[in-house]
Amino acid sequence: PGHPEHRHGLARGLTLWAGADRPAAGRLLAEAVEHHCEALAAEPDNRAYRAAWAANRKLAAELALEAGDYEAAVRLAGEFAEATPAVDQKGLV
Repeated sequence: PGHPEHRHGLARGLTLWAGADRPAAGRLLAEAVEHHCEALAAEPDNRAYRAAWAANRKLAAELALEAGDYEAAVRLAGEFAEATPAVDQKGLV
């Protein structure tokens, strides 16, 4: 899917699936990254795209904490923080 809305939908779906499937979550979140980045590159100010990216980074940070990978958790929390100024807290998945 090359259209930004299709990329966003795929990325958001993978992120939501990752939240429900902890054993596969790392793989699903990683797979979603490319789609998030493509959608955001096409429409960087799109609030829905930013909210979905923030949700992805938040879940990735949580998984890193659960795994005891504190360095990755800090990096991912920073990416989450960078994504959130463009959305309000109610806009996050």
